Amino acid sequence: MKRLCFVILGLIISWTLCGSNIYFKHLGKGDGLSQISVVSICQDELGRMWFGTLEGLNCYDGNEIVVYKPSLMKECNFLGNEVHNLVSGPGSVFFTSDGTLVRYDLRYETFHDLHLKASCLYSDGRDVWAAVRDSIYHWSPVDSSFSFVYCMPSDKLVTSLYLGADNSLWIGTMSGLYRMKEESNQPVCIIPAIRVHSLYYDKRGYMWVAAFRKGMYRVEETDTDDGWIIQNDFILSSNDVRCFVEDEDGGIWVGTFNGLNHIGQDGHITCYRKEMLPGTLKHSSVFSLYKDRQGTIWVGTYYGGVHFFHPQTDIFKHYSENTGKENGVSFPYIGNMVEDRRGNIWICTEGGGLNCWNRKSDTFTHYLSGINGEPFFPNLKCIEYDGQTDCLYIGTHKQGFLCFDILTASVKHYADYKRMSDSFNEVIMRGDSLFLLSTKGIFVKKRYDGAIERPFPKIPETLREGVAMFIDSKRSLWLSRRNEIVRINMSFPNEKKIYPLGQKGLGKFMVTKIAESSDSILFFGTIGSGLYRYNKASDSFVHCPIVGADYIYNMRFHASGYLILLTDRGVLCYHPQTGDMKILDAENQLHLSAVNDGCGLLVCRDGEVLVGGSDGMTAFAFSSLFEPLPEHNLYFSSLSVNGKLMTARDKGGVLPVALPFISELHLAYDENNISISFASNSYIENFDREIFEYCLEGFDRKWNTTYSNTLFYTNLDPGRYILKVREKKLSERDEVQAIELPLVVHSPWWATWWAYTLYVALFVWIVSFLVRNWMARVHLRASLAQEKMEKEKNEELIQAKLQFFANISHEFRTPLTLIISQLEALLHSSGLSPFVRTRLQKVYKNTFQFRELISELLDFRKMERGKLTLHVGQADLVGYLGRICDDFQPQAQLQHICLGFHSDVSEQFCWYDSRQLRKVVSNLLSNALKYTPADGRVELQLVDAGECIAIKVLDSGEGIPQESIPFIFDRFYQVNAEVSSPGSGIGLALAKGIVELHHGTIGVKSAVGYGSVFTVTLPKANPFLRDDNVVWDAAEPETADGLSVCCETQEADEAVLPSDGVSEELAGEARDCVLLVEDNEDLLQILTDLLSPLYRVIIAMDGKAGYDKVVDGAPDLVVSDVMMPVMSGTEMCMKIKNNFDFCHIPVILLTAMTSDNSKMEGMQCGADDYIEKPFNNKLLLGRIANLLRNRKLLKKKFGTAVPDPVVPPLALTPIDSEFLARLDEIVRNHLSEPEFDVNQLARELGVSRSSLYNKLKALSFVTPNEYILNARLKVAADLLKQNLEMQITEIAYQVGFNSLRYFRHCFKASFNQTPQEYRQSK
Repeated sequence: MKRLCFVILGLIISWTLCGSNIYFKHLGKGDGLSQISVVSICQDELGRMWFGTLEGLNCYDGNEIVVYKPSLMKECNFLGNEVHNLVSGPGSVFFTSDGTLVRYDLRYETFHDLHLKASCLYSDGRDVWAAVRDSIYHWSPVDSSFSFVYCMPSDKLVTSLYLGADNSLWIGTMSGLYRMKEESNQPVCIIPAIRVHSLYYDKRGYMWVAAFRKGMYRVEETDTDDGWIIQNDFILSSNDVRCFVEDEDGGIWVGTFNGLNHIGQDGHITCYRKEMLPGTLKHSSVFSLYKDRQGTIWVGTYYGGVHFFHPQTDIFKHYSENTGKENGVSFPYIGNMVEDRRGNIWICTEGGGLNCWNRKSDTFTHYLSGINGEPFFPNLKCIEYDGQTDCLYIGTHKQGFLCFDILTASVKHYADYKRMSDSFNEVIMRGDSLFLLSTKGIFVKKRYDGAIERPFPKIPETLREGVAMFIDSKRSLWLSRRNEIVRINMSFPNEKKIYPLGQKGLGKFMVTKIAESSDSILFFGTIGSGLYRYNKASDSFVHCPIVGADYIYNMRFHASGYLILLTDRGVLCYHPQTGDMKILDAENQLHLSAVNDGCGLLVCRDGEVLVGGSDGMTAFAFSSLFEPLPEHNLYFSSLSVNGKLMTARDKGGVLPVALPFISELHLAYDENNISISFASNSYIENFDREIFEYCLEGFDRKWNTTYSNTLFYTNLDPGRYILKVREKKLSERDEVQAIELPLVVHSPWWATWWAYTLYVALFVWIVSFLVRNWMARVHLRASLAQEKMEKEKNEELIQAKLQFFANISHEFRTPLTLIISQLEALLHSSGLSPFVRTRLQKVYKNTFQFRELISELLDFRKMERGKLTLHVGQADLVGYLGRICDDFQPQAQLQHICLGFHSDVSEQFCWYDSRQLRKVVSNLLSNALKYTPADGRVELQLVDAGECIAIKVLDSGEGIPQESIPFIFDRFYQVNAEVSSPGSGIGLALAKGIVELHHGTIGVKSAVGYGSVFTVTLPKANPFLRDDNVVWDAAEPETADGLSVCCETQEADEAVLPSDGVSEELAGEARDCVLLVEDNEDLLQILTDLLSPLYRVIIAMDGKAGYDKVVDGAPDLVVSDVMMPVMSGTEMCMKIKNNFDFCHIPVILLTAMTSDNSKMEGMQCGADDYIEKPFNNKLLLGRIANLLRNRKLLKKKFGTAVPDPVVPPLALTPIDSEFLARLDEIVRNHLSEPEFDVNQLARELGVSRSSLYNKLKALSFVTPNEYILNARLKVAADLLKQNLEMQITEIAYQVGFNSLRYFRHCFKASFNQTPQEYRQSK
């Protein structure tokens, strides 16, 4: 009998412990948990969950888990591995780590060792209690320490503490349960002789006591004499009870060694243990329980991590595959569903046949699975319920369709595959007709006769495969095909309308489902394009902008007006009129791993919604979706700056306190790349709360939507911002939470207000400085302008003086030429007496000295303009200075002055221009002699100074004042004659310039009354190697020292005397024509008188008139001045030499400009000679005679019997050379052509026949015909000499002769030999 009682009790327990449908969400190692043995749980004041494990502490904010382990917290050496007794106090979390009591400061994110070995902890959110063996302590936030309260007897070790509703303290010990009231310090024993493991006080006033391995007790205080009602006869899954927690409905959850037990208010006990089904516990041993502020219950298991669920808000009941059992479906993939008149749900599976869910008993019955001999139809695609016959019409995949009788569970199979089809997509019952959509189109079956036929045999679209079918309230049949939608009026089938995809507002993707609202509005769901509404007025489709509803697999209308859509993300409830939305996540809320096309969706008559997925089915009451959820808050959880996580523990970091407690975030200018995470203190699964909007005021212009809990901002400019985050409001019923964080990005120090103040001050100072500087510059510029103006005036005056001297010098040269010419004429006359001739020779000599003075003025002008050219050579300086000193001896003797020369060396070679250096030494000696009184002394010295040579001129004159010495070498400076001897005007300035051109120096030392010493220092080495204005003379410089009258006369005489042979030949010819071009009438007359006895002279007064004379008369030679009015001589010469007809005429230029540049300019314009004024008459006659003689000799040469057709280039102008070269080339190219004549030659040369004749006659004294004949004969002579094998006749024809006789005649006339004789002689 006793054994029978135990069996009955076991059956009762097994029935009682059967758990109802609760889906446990899970956190494990994969989610970041440090270890799967969770022995303690609590929630801090922010709402974060803390888990104590056997290997460290974990903090979970809904997004991520932060782990605190001893190995990761080196600075907290007091932390251990095992974390127990987690409780939350104001601003702190308390726990024991390997027995040591530790406090975690939430505000500063730091751990503190409290130096107590606590056995248990308790907190009601305000007060924190701790027990250390037999002593009880209370936490004092002011002192941040625990203070002693009471000590139990020594054998009463405290294991658990709990504060009751009347503030009485319940004390669990190793040997009993005690209670100590607030007004009493003496604990009272309630239950003796038990080892209390944990305590829990519920809302009804019951104290729940877990006795170590002895079950549990419920203690209730009464007004009876006993005072307490103690109950311990609870039948649990295990007597090893660890913990308690109470849910919002008053149910008590008990954690035991073998499962989680729920005790309802009616006393019914339900047990939840580990099962091989989704959403069950991972481990049955429960070590800790905790209910957070929203009512979510957290379950810590020993080897299964953390589970959590909300008994009130977890409205989703999930049914997974459990084949052969009543608590699950037969196959995981759930297809279409239908509800019968009893409220039972008939479910199509795609592999497990037909399932019937009895909602009242919450059990499943499996049909068509092939078990126990029943029919096997595993893959069911569509289903429809016929209420009149209480039958189900089911379409299958590859097995036709069938009729299932619910009462008898019998099956009638329709398998006419040839006429119908073996696969069906849609079954719709309308009236007495059953419409079926298959791979072969639409069929209809009448209820009364069972015949199956085509409803629209004349509509081709209904005879082919369709995707979806719907019959609306207006009796229009809508057929969805892969590329179009077809609408057929069932009353008038001919009224057909086709809507191709991509037109009429439709998207391009296929329509999968069609639904109609209560107000007859049709909605079309697509795979890829979202939801569309049909607009009957415009006969078009309008897209419904719904977030996250692009892929729609199924849809049904709810009686409340909501359209329930089954999408790739889960379920979306959309109200077409209000736009309200409710989103249910497939995995987190519906507990379905995936939803796909073909999954079922059903709205029951009572409003319950059933959703099919790939791993089962979920049911929920639609009205429960809109029940208000527990209050919750958002908070900012973490901050990263420049990719580094910031904490309050960082010394000198960004966060002075933890981010959730900060009132305003301050960042430096280089800390402007941030990421901020936020979290919620609610852990109730609600997809609506996973969509957020955020806006950074001062940066963003609008609210942004995000599905993430982390926001990123980069390169924030300095300034003030406010970061705002809120939950996205999807429905008017939603109450959303929002948070904000002021944020300041500080400017760099150079962009702060005090820096800008400094900048302004600096700017003002700079502006003022610039203004003062500008004003000073204005004054300075005015003074400089004044000084410059004065200097320019002085310079203009000096330049005017120099220009005046230069112009006067040029003007002097022309009359000087007249004087010299007249003197030469007189000197060459034979009737002069010796006295007169001597006087004339002295005058003639002084004219050349006068010419040298003029040249000195011109050289000074050249030197001032940097255009003076030195003619440098190496010579002995001792002899050179001695000769100069000898030249001044007569003057010194005349003034009774002793002049001497002294040298340290007998010979000293140096590089210098003798002509220019003579000017320096002569100027110094002249000044010394001029300003030294009679019986004075002047000495010229040459001193060897190492690398230099010093030339000194010493005198015993009155000297120069010291204040005048710095200016003595300035142009036109003269010392006051009353104080000292006067200066030399430009002489010393010229001397200084010449010395500096020799890379030397000149200086003076003088004292009034003692005399002066002028010193010239010259380098020994050659300093002119890098100079530009230098001409190197091969001869010794002293030989070029001036141009004596005798030398010039001799040169002229030699030049004018021709050889005897040539004179005789020229004498018999007509006189040559010479054109004289000169604007000075006197000089023109002298030149005419000079040349008339020898040449035929024509004259012109300017360059233009001269060029006209050349064009008219073609003279044999032109003599022209350079500086003339209208047209200069150089311009006229250039025009002559650039004219083809006259470029052979020689041109001689006469000029007073003696510089090398002037000479080079004359040569560049084509002049044949360049003679300086004043000139020697015989020299001019010699130059003219030489030019004319050379031209005549060339003509004579080319007039000989066998001339060379090519004239030597050096004797011709470039134009003539080019002309003759081209002439020779043309003649040689046409040499073999007998008909080649002068006309063809002129055409190819591009000149007229007359111009060719004149040009060739002027150059070679031969006519063009003679030139061609001579060229033929010259080539013939060469062929006779070089090609002995050729016949004379062949040679004659080859050189252009048609007649051999004429060839012989011409050849003999030119060579005085016949061709045969010429070949034999050669």
